[in-house]
Amino acid sequence: MVKAIFTESRGSAGARTLATIATAREVPLSRYRASKIMEKFDLNSCQQPKHAYKRGGNEHLYIPNHLT
Repeated sequence: MVKAIFTESRGSAGARTLATIATAREVPLSRYRASKIMEKFDLNSCQQPKHAYKRGGNEHLYIPNHLT
């Protein structure tokens, strides 16, 4: 159950979140037990990095900007 919830969260759920989701699904689970199960299966939570767009850079030099 814990491994399924962990994979659904794409590895971002920690012991507290795992315990909350499991309890909401009517499987009583404390944070302590969730952390011990995570250690047993070697599950480490890590947050997904935010998406960053590339920087635009300088505007084209041959076309002047008439709007400013």
